[in-house]
Amino acid sequence: MAIKKVRIKPPGYTDIVHPETSADVVIESATKRFVSDTDKANWNAKETPAGAQAKVDAHANLTNNPHSVTKSQVGLGSVSNYGLATQAEAEAGTSSAKYMTPLRTKQAINALQAVKSVAGKTGTVTLTKGDVGLSNVDNTSDMDKPISTAVQTALW
Repeated sequence: MAIKKVRIKPPGYTDIVHPETSADVVIESATKRFVSDTDKANWNAKETPAGAQAKVDAHANLTNNPHSVTKSQVGLGSVSNYGLATQAEAEAGTSSAKYMTPLRTKQAINALQAVKSVAGKTGTVTLTKGDVGLSNVDNTSDMDKPISTAVQTALW
């Protein structure tokens, strides 16, 4: 038993004439027009490539958040919106609402670790024992110090 193909046409259906090849579908000719010359001229007048690029560039350079993107949407939901510390703020170390850049941190460490003065002296400082409250201390080796006879006897 052979299978017979049956074509059923719904009411109001008209036959569609199909092109012989797929290329015939996409090739425009005088008899097969996708868009009129007037429509093409109107579309081409809407924007030039240079004009479109200028608009894209202007939009890309906007800094006022035109799409209302939030910090959570870009993975920064837990980051506080602090400014950067000035060098004076970094050296004072009193703000917990400022961020420190690596350069600012280095500057603060360099400024804070340098000795500004010792015992009232500035610049290259050479200290004496009197400068640190040891003027009455004898700078003698323990081996050269005299000891009492009792101590000497106890040690031997």
